[in-house]
Amino acid sequence: MNQKWHRRAEDFKLFGEALQPLFLTLSAIGAVSTFFVAEVDRAEGREQEAKDRTFEARKPYLAKQLELYSETTGVVGLLLATNPTKGDDYGEVLKRWTKLYQSELPLVADQHCVETDLVAVDKAAWDYYQPPSFGKEKDKVAEERKAAKVVLENKACDLAFAMQAAVSKAWNTSRQKAGNSGAPSAACLPRPGTFQCPEVHQKEGL
Repeated sequence: MNQKWHRRAEDFKLFGEALQPLFLTLSAIGAVSTFFVAEVDRAEGREQEAKDRTFEARKPYLAKQLELYSETTGVVGLLLATNPTKGDDYGEVLKRWTKLYQSELPLVADQHCVETDLVAVDKAAWDYYQPPSFGKEKDKVAEERKAAKVVLENKACDLAFAMQAAVSKAWNTSRQKAGNSGAPSAACLPRPGTFQCPEVHQKEGL
């Protein structure tokens, strides 16, 4: 009996010695996996910290951009609400628009879609102020201004949507978690039907 148990003990010993390399291999794999996961977590943490620092550094720029975009939409609204045929009000508003367009907005309008719509609004604003027949055929000016105003209204709405999308994207992208930023789209999104342009209410005769 003792001899039988002795043989079994020897068998168990040999079996354990045979499994020992496997256990060592599994332990090594586990250690490497733990180290790898820890390194990935640390790398993501460093990336997120860098992203947060970048966002904090960009905050003044983004705030100025939002300020100028807000003022721009207000000035464009005044262009629509002012009659270019009565007094110098439209000319004064147009001066403010031109100053924004030529010297202030170029500092912050870093999105292609916004730049494109700014150009369109500028052209529409001047066409509304001085249509093709301006100073030539007075009887045509009124009709041309009416058509030009419709164009200005549409371009103003396109600009408002582009600015809204640009501001939202700039702030959201800056605060995204590391690894989830995705590739920015270069295409300009069309203005959706759900983005309602405000109606232009004017007094009679304007």
